[in-house]
Amino acid sequence: MLTWDEVRQKKPLYLNLGGRGHCHPHPRYEQYVSVDLKPGEGWRVLHNLMDPIPLPDASTDRIHTEDALHYLERPAIQALLSECYRILKPG
Repeated sequence: MLTWDEVRQKKPLYLNLGGRGHCHPHPRYEQYVSVDLKPGEGWRVLHNLMDPIPLPDASTDRIHTEDALHYLERPAIQALLSECYRILKPG
């Protein structure tokens, strides 16, 4: 399990929102940090996706999600997508 301070140090910074165990060193998720409510081993950080993501603006290289958004209500999805836009690097 990682802390947000450790996540901020990752270069490049790739996030897998709601990723559970789908994180580094899993072959399909190399360099990805899983952002999830459930603690676990590996490159995972404990976080509720309905809360702001504690990363600086334009600090994240890539964001991935597969099965997280359908658990959220529309206002929470809109807020999360706004957060993603805020933390993604331009381009």
